[in-house]
Amino acid sequence: MTKITVPIIVENIDHLRKQAQMAVDGGADILELRLDFWQSPETLIHHVAEIIGIGKSFGLEVLATCRAHWEGGNYTGSEEVRYSILKAAARAGADYIDIELKAAQNSLPDLAPAKTIISYHDFDTMPVDLQDIINSIKAVSSEAIAKIAFKASSITDSFRMLDIMKANPGIIAIAMGYEGIITRLCAGKFNCLLTFAALTPQDATAPGQITLKQMTEIYRVKKCGPETALFGVIGSPISHSRSPEIHNRAFDHSSFNGLYAPLLIGPDDFTSFMDNILARNWLDFRGFSVTIPHKHNALEYIRAKDGHIDPAADAIGAVNTILIDKQGKLSGYNTDYYGALQAMTDGMSHSGSGKQINGSKAAVIGSGGVARAIVAALVDNNAQVSIYNRTLPRAQELAQCFGCKYFELTALAELDADLLINCTSLGMEPDIESCPVDPAIIKDNMVVFDTVYVPLETRLLKYAHQAGAICISGLDMFINQAVKQFELFTGKTAPLEHMNSTMGR
Repeated sequence: MTKITVPIIVENIDHLRKQAQMAVDGGADILELRLDFWQSPETLIHHVAEIIGIGKSFGLEVLATCRAHWEGGNYTGSEEVRYSILKAAARAGADYIDIELKAAQNSLPDLAPAKTIISYHDFDTMPVDLQDIINSIKAVSSEAIAKIAFKASSITDSFRMLDIMKANPGIIAIAMGYEGIITRLCAGKFNCLLTFAALTPQDATAPGQITLKQMTEIYRVKKCGPETALFGVIGSPISHSRSPEIHNRAFDHSSFNGLYAPLLIGPDDFTSFMDNILARNWLDFRGFSVTIPHKHNALEYIRAKDGHIDPAADAIGAVNTILIDKQGKLSGYNTDYYGALQAMTDGMSHSGSGKQINGSKAAVIGSGGVARAIVAALVDNNAQVSIYNRTLPRAQELAQCFGCKYFELTALAELDADLLINCTSLGMEPDIESCPVDPAIIKDNMVVFDTVYVPLETRLLKYAHQAGAICISGLDMFINQAVKQFELFTGKTAPLEHMNSTMGR
């Protein structure tokens, strides 16, 4: 089992005790004691035994690190003293000692009885040949545990790191940055010794280091093993998404051996990403949720690979769910249609207003993948749909697909609608002050539906509530479509009540 390691900035004894207790309570396996942050560097050598003893007293394994400033650490003293500190930590009972490859190549000290980790870091880029660095570490000591950590500039770098993890079981390998989170989460698939997690976002000691709570409660990293199936949400931006939370908790509740990860894929990187996935069937990626801006990209990619496209997704012209079978064949679906239709139907029904989609005048703002699904649902249920978009040709293209009217956004000033739907990302975190419409156009007899669900109450919904309109949250659509995705991913009945409670419903 891959162990979760929590770095602790050891500034003083009181801080060490407090942080160590938090790590124990959070389910950590190893404490990494960062000795290079000791508040009085000149006295550190005299406190090493006490620091290690306190760390060990919490019942976890201890990894001692005194990182040199030339490799991203805080230690600026002499190498002679630093080696003495590391040796003292080993004698005091540290289970592991971390020393940089550059230092070890110069002189590898005897760190027995601790196990030696020889590490190489680059916080700016990723070298061309990662295996060469692993080989250099092994050339210094065949018994040492190799650790490499490099900054990922894109998801492609993460694939290179995953290749190294597969080829070198038992190493520590991390692609730093948000693009590299997948390497932290699925370390257990490749029997990596450990992965790192921060106590809080503010305590992170490397880019992309997620929190201990996320590691244990959402991603369940300790349960990830060679047989774990992988899933993820593809998008840009992606950090706001709650898809990992709802799917991972549903997997856990249903005893399904799966791990669902956030995958930051740039606007121009979708094809490259999918090609990399299909070239690595050993990763066992079985499915993806697809969000902005890739829903049309997903449809076109599956079509180009001669995959199966569900008729509803084909008619909508957007895919938000991808499945991959064991032979690598792709299938595409759209669960946004169901999710949005259910959210609107339930919202109107629960309001007691007697309003319904059939015969309503609906104004849809936006022309992306979500808008396509919602327009299809509205037209199928006999609504009179008008599409408003910043770029008129895109609104025209969507309108012609479904026989709707289309206008520029400025035409919203003359809005005449029963149902107003925002299908843009305006108002989504972090841009929570934005609103896609002038609040003056919102009337008390309207139904206002915002497909944005982070934050739960957007600026648009605040204005709608103030105007006395019926409000429908994007969270309702999100849960409904996730239910359908879960069933496609797993073949199991979705735990609806559990998924609702996970999202606070």
